[in-house]
Amino acid sequence: MLIGIYSSWLVLVSLFVAMFASYTALDMAGRITASQTRFAARSWLGGGSFAMGLETLVMSLPEFHALVEHEIGDRRPEPDTINVLRNKIPQHLREAYDAEPAAMLRLLESWIYVNDESVTEIPNTKEFLRGSKTDLVADCAGA
Repeated sequence: MLIGIYSSWLVLVSLFVAMFASYTALDMAGRITASQTRFAARSWLGGGSFAMGLETLVMSLPEFHALVEHEIGDRRPEPDTINVLRNKIPQHLREAYDAEPAAMLRLLESWIYVNDESVTEIPNTKEFLRGSKTDLVADCAGA
């Protein structure tokens, strides 16, 4: 069970959305009974179901955000901190990361695992492409 303090204005917004969507769904229920054809009744039923489902989602998200905002707060890093960390990355890796971030992160993880080396040095890709960590150890032991 979550125990916390909520942001009051977000809870009020959530309550307003719930009341509005409930009114919309009840209005659609009245239209179902007043429908002349089966197709019209089913259309209004589908619209009411969609409205209630959307209401549940839209009502719940601000409540979760209200709790998280109060409990955790804003934890985004300062832009200056990001720039300082970014400048510690070697230029050749920074350029590769800017071009393809996801692929570069996978490559760096593989590089660290296979070579047990720091990424601050210029990579020896020939050694990296030779094989798995056990192959590298066997090659180094045999040499």
